[in-house]
Amino acid sequence: MSSMTANEAARQTAIRMGRDPHQHFNRRLQGARTSEPSAASQQRKPAISGSTSSFVLKLSAVLIGISVVVYAIAHMVGSELSRAGHSIDTSIREIVIGRDVVQIPGNLIRFGSQRRAHEAQRIDLYMHWPSMSGYSEELSSAFNRETVDPSIIFVTLEPRTMTRDMSGRIEPIYSKFLVGPERNAGHGLKRRQLAGDGGFMDEDLVYEADSPYPFAARCISDTAEAITHFCLRDIQAGRDLMATYRFHESLLGNWRAMDAAIREKLKQVIVE
Repeated sequence: MSSMTANEAARQTAIRMGRDPHQHFNRRLQGARTSEPSAASQQRKPAISGSTSSFVLKLSAVLIGISVVVYAIAHMVGSELSRAGHSIDTSIREIVIGRDVVQIPGNLIRFGSQRRAHEAQRIDLYMHWPSMSGYSEELSSAFNRETVDPSIIFVTLEPRTMTRDMSGRIEPIYSKFLVGPERNAGHGLKRRQLAGDGGFMDEDLVYEADSPYPFAARCISDTAEAITHFCLRDIQAGRDLMATYRFHESLLGNWRAMDAAIREKLKQVIVE
C-alpha cells in the first residue's frame, strides 16, 4: 500500500464507495461558468457598481424631468404663439399708474409685457363689443383677424395731462379749428371737419347735438384713404387717469351704450 501512488489510492477509494473512478465532483450551480475565474478576473470590479448604477438612475430621472419641463414650455409657447400674443388667463394683475391702482384680468391686457403686477406709465387694454370681455378661445376669431375687427375696442389708461376730457374741450379748443359745414352723422350726432393746420390730419369732430356736455369723438374723415376708419374719445377716470378709447366708426350708432359700458368697466377695474 505504501508503494501505491496517490492516483491509484484515489481510484481504489472510489471503487469501494461505488462510484465511477473517472467521475469528478461538481459543486457549481446550474448555469455557472465551466471554468474557474482567474485571479485577475476575481479582482476586477463589475462594469457598473452599485454607486454608479444609482448615479445613472438619478441622472436618468433628471433628464426625464428636464424633458417634461421643456415639453411643457414648448407647449405653452406654441399655444401663446398660436394666439398671436393673446392670453386666456383671467387672473388679476394689480398695476399702479400714477396715483391710481387698477386690478385687471390678464386677458383684458393687450400686451404680454404689461401682464404683470408693476408700476406703469400706461396700460393698454382691449375688449370685445358688446360683451366687454377680454380675449378668450370663443372670441379668438375677432381678436386674431389680420385687420382690426369692428367689434374690438382699444383702451389706454395713463395719467391725466389735461384738466378737461374731449367733451369739455369742444368749446375752448376744437371749436377754433372747425371748418366747413356741419353735417348730420345720424344717431343724434353731428359731424364737422377739423382744420389740418391745427394738427388734425384727415379728421372730423363727431359730437352730440344740443347737449350741455355732449359726447365727442375725433374720427377719420370720410374722404381719407385709410385702411381702417376709427374714432378716438377720451374720458376722465379714477383719481387722476385719462382713458382714451379707440373704436371702429361702425360702432358710432351704439355711442350711448358703448360710452356707458366703458365707464362701467373702468369702475370695475379701478381701485377706489
